This record gives sequence, structure tokens and C-alpha cells, in this order.
Amino acid sequence: MDFESFLIIECHLSPLSIKAYLSDIKHFESFIKEPRPSEENCVQFLRWLNENEFTKASIRRKVSALRLYMLFLKIKKQWDVPDISSIFESNHTLNLPKLVSKSVLETALDYDFKESPHSLRNQLIIALLFYLGGRVSEVIGIKRDNIFSDHIIINGKGGKQRMVPISRSVQKKMNNYLESIKTGDSTWLFPGQKSQPISRQTVSNLVAELKHACGIHDRLTPHTFRHMFATHLLENGLDLREVQLLLGHSSITTTQIYTHLEKSKLKRTFNKCHPLS
Repeated sequence: MDFESFLIIECHLSPLSIKAYLSDIKHFESFIKEPRPSEENCVQFLRWLNENEFTKASIRRKVSALRLYMLFLKIKKQWDVPDISSIFESNHTLNLPKLVSKSVLETALDYDFKESPHSLRNQLIIALLFYLGGRVSEVIGIKRDNIFSDHIIINGKGGKQRMVPISRSVQKKMNNYLESIKTGDSTWLFPGQKSQPISRQTVSNLVAELKHACGIHDRLTPHTFRHMFATHLLENGLDLREVQLLLGHSSITTTQIYTHLEKSKLKRTFNKCHPLS
């Protein structure tokens, strides 16, 4: 019995639910790229969904699909799959990345990767993650003909494009990097193998390298830089609608996760200015 038959015969799901669950499991299998899923695979997958801003409804459905898939593997395939119920009962994997301090952020942005053969490339990637507020997929997917003197066109989720201004510091890193590489025929800013851009894992690895080299103990992931980008914009007076456009959120409700920052700023301003404070 395959998973689809299991959903039909034993779970009695509707055709639409079956189609959705099969799609979710196909997504999961393509993500882990391993024959047998592990607990760590599931944690990484759920964290990736959150960091790439899948809606809560989508994540809940994928969790439901994974529950049934693990049950299927255990009962019908007799596989020794891990007990992952504790993962699904906890929300810790779905929390937003925590903020890092200004000093930690500055340390990360200043790291030069001097021991790496791709020093200039890696410096630019870190700069783009923060100064563009880009998702990892967006940064590695930048095409050279989308780069201009004062802005970059980002190809976001759902095929939507947005324009993000670039600072002089980013432009300088960009010029240094482009001058250091052969132009070639690649359309990608960060070319990888087989005419494709570099992988998401490459970016995750270089952030891990940075964290280790700088002795950073805070949780630091590629998505942390995007989180800090939004934080700094709001703290410096940009309104929520403008931040939504720069982040490429399709709905402002997604951007509203950052409104607690505005409230804390309002409280500090109130305490500073109130005559009785």
C-alpha cells in the first residue's frame, strides 16, 4: 500500500485533502533529500517553512500531512521512524528568529571571510541579506541584469517583483565582487554549478562559519538579517506599509508581526517625554 491508498482507504479523506497532503509530502521529501526522515529533518523543514513566511494555515496543513505520513511509514512500511509528536505539540520551531544586538549585527556585517576563497562573494551575500532584507532564495536568485546603480530588482515569492534601493556600502561590495570574477555567460550574480545559482545550503554554511569565527553565541541564521532589516526600518520611522513593500509581503497582516517594535518605541518615547516620567 502506498501513501495515497492509505489516505483513501484508511483515513477516508476527501480528494482535495488527499491532493494537498500528497503535495505536502512531496515538498517534504524534496527538502530532506533522504530516503528515511529523521526528527532533525522535520525540525529543519518546519523552521524553513516559518523562515520563508508560509502562512500559519499552510504550516498547520503540512504538519497534519507529516503526522499521517509518519503513521503510514510506521504501520504500513514497518519503518523505525522517530516519535516526533513532541515537535508538533511545541511551537518552538515556528517562532520568529530572535533579534540580535546592534554590536552582534555590526560584527557580522564587518566579517571579511579572509580565510575563504570566496571572501568578496560571501561579504556581499551577508550585506544583501541585511540591506535588502532579502529571503535566501531571493538573494541567491539575483540576476545580473536586475542590478542597477542605486537599486536591485528582487524576484520574490509568487513571481512578484519589487525594487529595493541599495546603499553606497553595498554598491562598493558589489563592485569589488564583480571585478574579482570572470564575467562568463552566467545570468546569476552568484553562479553555482550546472548553470544554476549557488544553493541555500551554501548561504547557511557561510553564516554558520561567520558565527563560529566571530564567537557569536546568539541564534544567527540567514533569516535573522531580514528580521533585523525590518526592525531597523520601523525603529527609524518607516511606516508599516513601506516596510511591507520592501519585504515583499503580499499582505500587511504578515508585516504586522513587527508592530511590537513600534509599541516598544512608543513606550520609550512616552517615558522620555512625559512630564511626570
